[in-house]
Amino acid sequence: MTGGVRRLCALAALFAPERAGALVGRLAGATPDGAREAGRLVASARRERLRALAEALTLALPGPDAEALAASERPAVAAVLRAVAAGLPAGVASPALVRLCRERLGR
Repeated sequence: MTGGVRRLCALAALFAPERAGALVGRLAGATPDGAREAGRLVASARRERLRALAEALTLALPGPDAEALAASERPAVAAVLRAVAAGLPAGVASPALVRLCRERLGR
């Protein structure tokens, strides 16, 4: 299921629970996974529907650009930022610096 269908399911289940299945079927190209997900969310507690919406919206947000972040740092920190963004080992950088770089990149 794509992120767009996931967002549609969460929105429909939260704001139009009585029509969620029909809305998702019509707007998501009638994917059976989308209709099942909407039905599952409608049957769940409001807290679960809000959590699903928050997760779907979080997935839609792009992370910060590693190059833009690295440009504002000293060369050694920029190298660690680029390594963390690429998923490579950060070399001899301290674990605290690596953790800070991950937080800055939103990972």
